[in-house]
Amino acid sequence: MFIGALLALGAVMYWGYKRTQSKKWALKTEIDGKVNNENLSAYAVGDKGIAFTNLRPEGKAIFANDERITVYSIGSFIDKDKAIRIIKIEHNKIFVTQID
Repeated sequence: MFIGALLALGAVMYWGYKRTQSKKWALKTEIDGKVNNENLSAYAVGDKGIAFTNLRPEGKAIFANDERITVYSIGSFIDKDKAIRIIKIEHNKIFVTQID
């Protein structure tokens, strides 16, 4: 009985190893994309724009180049179509405040 159990265990381990090493079961592709990979070189502190969506605290805004870009408000919510100004750019994020 003990020898039969050892043989069965050996067979299961062999088939299990072969299955995990099989190319059919393994994912061989790589993901090379990145999140928040926007080019912010066209924007500078002090640039003025318009809130395209409500900023609560994140939303979309349009600046001089007519491109929609994700921005973050500091302090309070900003309604759609209000004038905004960039006050800080860090870690691929643009922070804005409302212009009164």
